[in-house]
Amino acid sequence: MNTARKARPTLEAAVEAWPLRSSPRTGPCGGSQMQVVAVTLRDGPFSGRGEAAIPAQPDAVATVLAQIEAVRTDLKGGLDRPTLNRLTPPGVARNALDCAFWDLEARRSGKPVWRLAGLPQPEPLVNTYVLDVDRPETMATMAQVHASARSLSVVLGGDLLDGERLRMVRAARPDVLLGVRWAVAPRHEALHRQMSSLQAAGVLWSEQPASEARDAPPGRPAPSTPLIVGQAVREAADVAKLAGRVDAVIIDLDLCGGLTEGLAILFEARRLGLKARVDGARGDSLAMAPAFMLGQLCDGVSLNGPLLLAADRPVPAVYRGGTVWCPPELWGHPAPATDAAVAPSSPSAAIPPGEGSRDFQLQQDDPGEGARPPETVQAMANISALRARPAKQTSDWFGQPRGLTVLFLTEMWEKFSFYGMRTLLIYYMTKRLLIGQENASLIYGLYTAFVYFTPVLGGVISDRWLGRRASVIIGGVIMAAGHFMMAFEPLFYLALVVITIGNGLFLPSLPSQIRDLYSPADPRRSSAYNVYYVGVNLGGFLAPLICGTLGELYGWHWGFAAAGIGMVSGLAIYVLGRRHLPPEPARTGGAAAARSAGSGARRFNRFALLAGVAVTVMVFRGAYEQTGNTVALWADDGVNRAIGLGDWSIPMTWFQSLNPLLVFLITPLLIMRWARAATRGREPSPLAKMAMGAGLVGLSFVMLAVVSWCSGARQAHWLWLAAFFLVLTVGELYILPVGLGLFGRLAPKGMQATMIAAWFFACFAGNLFAGALGTLWSHISHAQFFLLMAVPTGLTSAVLVLLDRPVRRLEAEGREEQQAEARAA
Repeated sequence: MNTARKARPTLEAAVEAWPLRSSPRTGPCGGSQMQVVAVTLRDGPFSGRGEAAIPAQPDAVATVLAQIEAVRTDLKGGLDRPTLNRLTPPGVARNALDCAFWDLEARRSGKPVWRLAGLPQPEPLVNTYVLDVDRPETMATMAQVHASARSLSVVLGGDLLDGERLRMVRAARPDVLLGVRWAVAPRHEALHRQMSSLQAAGVLWSEQPASEARDAPPGRPAPSTPLIVGQAVREAADVAKLAGRVDAVIIDLDLCGGLTEGLAILFEARRLGLKARVDGARGDSLAMAPAFMLGQLCDGVSLNGPLLLAADRPVPAVYRGGTVWCPPELWGHPAPATDAAVAPSSPSAAIPPGEGSRDFQLQQDDPGEGARPPETVQAMANISALRARPAKQTSDWFGQPRGLTVLFLTEMWEKFSFYGMRTLLIYYMTKRLLIGQENASLIYGLYTAFVYFTPVLGGVISDRWLGRRASVIIGGVIMAAGHFMMAFEPLFYLALVVITIGNGLFLPSLPSQIRDLYSPADPRRSSAYNVYYVGVNLGGFLAPLICGTLGELYGWHWGFAAAGIGMVSGLAIYVLGRRHLPPEPARTGGAAAARSAGSGARRFNRFALLAGVAVTVMVFRGAYEQTGNTVALWADDGVNRAIGLGDWSIPMTWFQSLNPLLVFLITPLLIMRWARAATRGREPSPLAKMAMGAGLVGLSFVMLAVVSWCSGARQAHWLWLAAFFLVLTVGELYILPVGLGLFGRLAPKGMQATMIAAWFFACFAGNLFAGALGTLWSHISHAQFFLLMAVPTGLTSAVLVLLDRPVRRLEAEGREEQQAEARAA
């Protein structure tokens, strides 16, 4: 915070009325509109905005304006924010003034509020949606209408219908985390009487007014329940009075009087071992922005004020996919203020109902490094239990955790080495070692198969003994040695064996770290494997262009050596960036890990269904893996690669770069398409996506069959081969990264590398199958061969459709396990 001189700003205050979409039956809003007080502090070229909602009470507007006017004279004398908190009582007026001071400080100092306050850089927060008290069937219907919600707070009326309300909401949404708040404040004994209904519905937390909790005897509601009782407080001094009586504090900036007091309450709660959450039931997006900042350190947020409004600020808070996000330009950013961003007269687009609801996250994260206001330093000094924010919560590299970038680049260079060698392999055997096509196809199939078989053993070794980091490093060193051995012809077969051994340790241990970079409720988690898959294909794109060109034009050994250099580069990135990776999980052995997946039939069903998916992927890869085998041979002798520039033709190895290049171009479009579908509740299930992908790959081979048949003895134009790779790549993106992500998400805790290895075991069997199918290339026509390749992909698509519903149930069970983990947090 810049304290070189005290600000002497001028004060502007105005009351604004925002129309409500509907009038809630309970809560702080009354009538058809919500009134807010907007404060602007101007200091020369700088201005700061703050806002707070005025309660629907008689004379509330006059009282708030009088409290704000009372500080106008003090402002001329150099009033600063800490002094404001001593002079003004907690409440709406102080909230608006305090937040305006924070915004002004950000603009004067050139630092955003999150940095001034010592908060982590803001990222989208999981939001909890509130179901207002109503008839049980109406509340159940509303729970289903808000399809994006993964966390709901049910308002109870304190009457005989509360048990039925909870039962019907839970039946309507068995997948959500559930909390309650009360329209009529319950006394301690009333909460005990409701305990059976709360437990039956799986309620995790309860919010109740401060007065009742202070009057209650010490002790939690019941030792046997995970219920977390939360309490709203007005100031930090009140927190100590609640210790031993409640589990959490609820921070409402309108109640406590701004972000400054909210931070003090939070740190005092942490010092006393209490959880904390932020509540923002009133106000538009400008009022939510300071609470959103504070929520970065809290265990949950419920910032639903803007969702009640018929219109909002031109730059509104974004409610999407169950999260809330306040854009930097809305509040607290050092860029010059724009009146258009907060102008009250400009209506915003309507906010879809149901947006902005997700998990009530139970975690305790440290505020991280950075300058903190003087008034919170003393409180922070007494907090020894706070731990540093884990790397998995840092997201300042390309909008993703830093660890994902490290894994992305490591995988990119590993795949550069793998695909660089694989691009040359079939040509090297047939042109340099003079191995016949049938035998070369079998060797190719065996090698690419065992590349995916050894990870089955490597995954178990990683989970039980070595750990993921050691497995990546040891495996990478062995693979690099194997690639360099490929440069020497007498070591050809030994080099293939060495590469497969190293790959067995490396391959499952790297992607199995992705899941732990994100919290279970992080909205980026579902697309992380697609982002990672781009890294796979970036290496695959560069490898044929570099290794392929070196091998084809200057000598095969140069290409293999380049692949070895790529592997060494990937290892260096991994070692240098290891501080950004998730912590190594405990290695408790497979039996204990398997028990975490459930017991009995449930555990068997999980592994049986995943095995069924793996078998279908195995059949699919029998056709898909022809791209580096028989399709590569067809590119050599069946495709006219001349492009009309003299005698120059496209090198045959370059076509292997088309697939990864198209992955770069198509992946962002698919992610945007799926994200839009998810916001409407229409995103296809993982198995539905995979079925579509298998169908598209089958269609690409049918196209090659037609082209080959029509060409006869003539060579086909190279554009047909490019079109084949386009259709195949779209299908690949629907099946391979989606399937990898499915196995990663459903892996029991402690068995991540093993389950990723199981996915790769399907690749092993599929590549063996592909090698066997490749032996038919010399015995039937090219058109017949390509048409035959459409058969396994068609079978895969049909079986995946049949497995779709059981796997959807399996994913629902996985969400239940995450809820159980949250309850135990």
